[in-house]
Amino acid sequence: MEHPKFGAMEVVTYHEVTSPEGAAPSTGKASYALYQNGQPVGYVGTDADGTEVNFGPSPALGGQTWELANGSNVDKYGNVYLSYDDGVTVLSPTDKGYDSNGTMPPVRGIEAPFVNSDLKIDESGEPTIIQKKMNADGEDTGETTEFTWDGSGFTAKN
Repeated sequence: MEHPKFGAMEVVTYHEVTSPEGAAPSTGKASYALYQNGQPVGYVGTDADGTEVNFGPSPALGGQTWELANGSNVDKYGNVYLSYDDGVTVLSPTDKGYDSNGTMPPVRGIEAPFVNSDLKIDESGEPTIIQKKMNADGEDTGETTEFTWDGSGFTAKN
């Protein structure tokens, strides 16, 4: 993708398996690295044992829907979207590189902003994150909250 200050960069996601050998599905820690001209320029990870089954540029599990009418997981503002299990991580360009603004996959017991969410990017590149509301038993209630980009972060639309 094209960073507004640093030019062409690449985001590479990593999923370090932390579950015991033979566990199915295996779970692990999510992280990402930034590369420029093939050289690493940044890395973000977590020290805690992760519980995610996947982390990458598109959904890998059922139940999460991404509609990318622009054909990319990058929106017109330069935000990069990554999927973990049923959540969305948003990497936003900053003067120093990219910042996930607290949207990396959560550590067990800590809620991340866009868990249980889908992503829609329209043809013009305008993003919407659709978060499903869950009841106390973790079941989808059928209600959603839509988040749209306001120029510096996502705000609830409804």
